[in-house]
Amino acid sequence: MYISIVVFLRISGSRTLASMNVFDFIITVAIGSAFGRALTASNVALAEAVVAFALLIGLQFIVAWVQTRFLGVQRFITNPPALLYFQGEFLREKMRSQRVTEDELWAAVRKQNLGSMEQVDADDTVDVDSVSPAH
Repeated sequence: MYISIVVFLRISGSRTLASMNVFDFIITVAIGSAFGRALTASNVALAEAVVAFALLIGLQFIVAWVQTRFLGVQRFITNPPALLYFQGEFLREKMRSQRVTEDELWAAVRKQNLGSMEQVDADDTVDVDSVSPAH
């Protein structure tokens, strides 16, 4: 099982393990679920698990291929970046729509080793995806 998952992940490329969009996350969880089931269930054959891995990786490959060729699909699958802070001001309406609090933005800025919000620019690459949405 372990060898087959390593082989499939190597074949699928770095996208499977890189920063994830929603679809990549779903595929990763499904692979983990199939792997766990294959290890713990006595009635699941190794061949069945390998086929499940191949199907999941194949589906991920097809969606990635379609996504790179059709902008509409890309917009549906990935979240476009959102400007939440600009020229010294928090963009509260956008923050609400993204369900992100000011404290979470501060945490993301600190995580990027920036000393203050004044160091943040629209061109900066603060990883806002690391911000957990407020509940």
